[in-house]
Amino acid sequence: MLTKNSTIRVPVDTAGNLGGLYDELGTDPRYFRIVNMADPAFETRRIYFQLDSSYLGSFQDTVNFVSVNLRKTYPAQPAFTSSGALHGGRHQVRQDLPGGSRSLAWARRVRTGRSTRCRCAGAWRDGTTLSLPARDGEWTRQSDATVALAPPFERRVIEIEADRQLFTANGQSTAVVDIASMLGGKPRLQHRATLRATDTESVSRLVVYHDLDTPVAARVSWYSGSGTKEGKLAVLDSNYVLLAAPPAAAGGTQ
Repeated sequence: MLTKNSTIRVPVDTAGNLGGLYDELGTDPRYFRIVNMADPAFETRRIYFQLDSSYLGSFQDTVNFVSVNLRKTYPAQPAFTSSGALHGGRHQVRQDLPGGSRSLAWARRVRTGRSTRCRCAGAWRDGTTLSLPARDGEWTRQSDATVALAPPFERRVIEIEADRQLFTANGQSTAVVDIASMLGGKPRLQHRATLRATDTESVSRLVVYHDLDTPVAARVSWYSGSGTKEGKLAVLDSNYVLLAAPPAAAGGTQ
């Protein structure tokens, strides 16, 4: 016996496709509705990240990996926040980022409020992590569709030139140049270049990385058959260094 409150359950065939389900529930807006896919709610915006190629060499012997964290807020919907991250080790960074780019897609949701905030972090070989911005909780605001990634340190190319004939004339066989800088908040020996009297090239070029607004220093030691003369560490005010071989002293370490 049926009453006015009785519910009749009709079996719905959902095997294979949604045809059976749509036949029964197609007019119910809880399950099916027509929407405009051009609506901003369905749009995405892709942001591309590309490494500054001049810093590519730092991932060979200085930086282990880079991590980029992003956060997007929507002014029209303050309670809604999107987030994402990119991670790359030395091999992946050198292979993917320099020649092309990597990207993340974001839901636009609204036509305004396109600003995105990003935070980058890199780890040195000794485990030190350096972030940009430096303080936790701070973010860099970005509105462009392409973001250039550059480590939070500077790059200098130091040219060292020496007259090899003067080496021989003054009895010096070898000069060793130590280049040091502050990197990741720590003093580091960046390079040790060996210049010999028999070298055919007169100029050596060294790429040095250092923390922002910090100096680069060098020390020159001379070696001869009569001994060694060790120089003192001095700040390099120029990217060009001209070495003048001093006369070798007779006997013993100088």
